[in-house]
Amino acid sequence: MKPSATKILLLIACLMTSAVRPTLAGAQDFGFEPPADATDPALLAALSDLAERVLPAYQEDDPDRYLSTVAALQMVVGDPAAAHATRLSLQERLQSEQGSLPGGRAVVYDIYAHARAIATTESIPFADAYGQAFRERMNSLDDLDAYELERWFSTPTEPLRDRLQGELDQRRGKSVIELKEAVDLVQAWFAYEAYRSFGSQVEPLLVEDKERRYILEEVAIPVSQDATIAAALIRPRSATAVRELPTLLEFTLDRASRDAREAAAHGYASVLALSRIAGDPALRPRAPFESEGSDARAAIEWIAKQSWSNGRVGMQGHGYGGFVAWSAAKRPPPALKAIATSDPMAPGIDLPSPNGIFQNSAYRWVHEILASPDDEVANDDARWRGIDEDWYRAGRTYREFPTLPGRTSAIFRSWLNHPSYDRFWQKWLPFGAEFAAIDIPVLTVTGYYSAGETGELH
Repeated sequence: MKPSATKILLLIACLMTSAVRPTLAGAQDFGFEPPADATDPALLAALSDLAERVLPAYQEDDPDRYLSTVAALQMVVGDPAAAHATRLSLQERLQSEQGSLPGGRAVVYDIYAHARAIATTESIPFADAYGQAFRERMNSLDDLDAYELERWFSTPTEPLRDRLQGELDQRRGKSVIELKEAVDLVQAWFAYEAYRSFGSQVEPLLVEDKERRYILEEVAIPVSQDATIAAALIRPRSATAVRELPTLLEFTLDRASRDAREAAAHGYASVLALSRIAGDPALRPRAPFESEGSDARAAIEWIAKQSWSNGRVGMQGHGYGGFVAWSAAKRPPPALKAIATSDPMAPGIDLPSPNGIFQNSAYRWVHEILASPDDEVANDDARWRGIDEDWYRAGRTYREFPTLPGRTSAIFRSWLNHPSYDRFWQKWLPFGAEFAAIDIPVLTVTGYYSAGETGELH
C-alpha cells in the first residue's frame, strides 16, 4: 500500500473515532499539581486555575450533566452569579422535560449557588444570603415537596470530604490531569464546599419552615375513665384554614422513631400516639397487646369529635403499630375508614412463638418495653447472651428458662401457658369469620425475607 493511501485511511479512522466519542476535548490533559490535603486553603486557588483552563475546553453530549458541571466550574473560578444563572437554565430544562421543578440534591445546590450569588452581588454575609435563598425556594414548594427535600440537607460532610480526598490521592506523583478527572475533582470539591458552607445554618431554617407549615400540639387522649394516652397532633396550616381534615392515626412504642409530619405533609391531620404499655407506668395495662384495641377505638372516637376532624379516620402502622390497627379493626368504630400496615405483629402467631417455636428474644422484647430509663440490663447484650447460654448448658426445660425479677417474668410465663392459638390470643386480633366482617379498605405489606412475614400473612 502506498504511503499516501495509508495516510488517507488513518485520517478516515480518526474521523470515525471522533464521531463516536463524546467530545474531542475529552482527550485533553492539563497541568495540575494540587496540595495533598482536601482541607488545605491552597486547594481553592489550584482548582480555580484549573477550572479557568477547563471551562473553554469542556464539552458534553448530555445537556443536563453539561449545565451541572459548568455551574460547578463557574463556582470554582469565583463567579457565583454565572453559576446561579447556569443552574436556573438547568432548572428550566428539567422542568420542561419532567413537567415539574427538579427535587432532591439539585435543589440543595440551587439554593447554595443562589446564596453565593446574593452574597457577592449584594455584599452581604453568606449566612444572611443563604437564609434569603433558602426561604425563597422553600416558600415556593408545597408541604409534600418540602418534606421530601429535607433529608437532602442532612448529608454529613465527612463522606464528601473523603470523596474529595480520594480524588486528590489519585493525583499524587502526577503533574497532569485528564479532562474527565478534572471534572470529577471539581464536582467533588463543589459538593463538599456546599455542604460545609451551609451545614451549621440549615437546621434552624428547617425548623422555621416546619413551624410555618404545621400546627403541632401535644394532646392527652382519654381512653377510659382513669387513663389517657399521650399523642402528637400535627396539622398542615394551609389545609386547616379552609376545611376539616381526615385523620391518620398511628400507635407506636417509641414516638422518637416515627415522624408524624409525613402524614401531615400529605394533607392529613396526623396523630402519633404512644401506646400505654410504653407510656406512663401508672397507666400501663398488665401486658403488651391487652388494651390496644380498646385504646385505639377510644382514640378514633375522640378524633372524630374534634373541631379539626371531618370524622374520617385511617390507621397505619409498622410492627406493634400495625398490630394496633388490626386490633382496632376487630370491632371497627364507624369513623375508622381504612387501615394500612406493614409487617404487623400477630401475638400468638409470630410472637412469642413463630411456627410454634418459642423464642427467648420475646422475653427480652417485653423487658425492654417495661424497662425504666436507668435499667442497666435492657441494652446489655452480654447479659442476655449469658442468660441464654446458662439455660442451654444446664439442660433445663423451657419452662425453667431463667428470667429476671419483675413483671416481665409473669407476662412471659402467661404466654408459655398458651402454646396454641387459643382464645387467650384470639381476643386481640380478628379471627375466623371476623375477617369477613371487615368491610373497609386494607393495605397490607410484607416482604419475602421480612421478619414480619408470618404475622402479615395471617
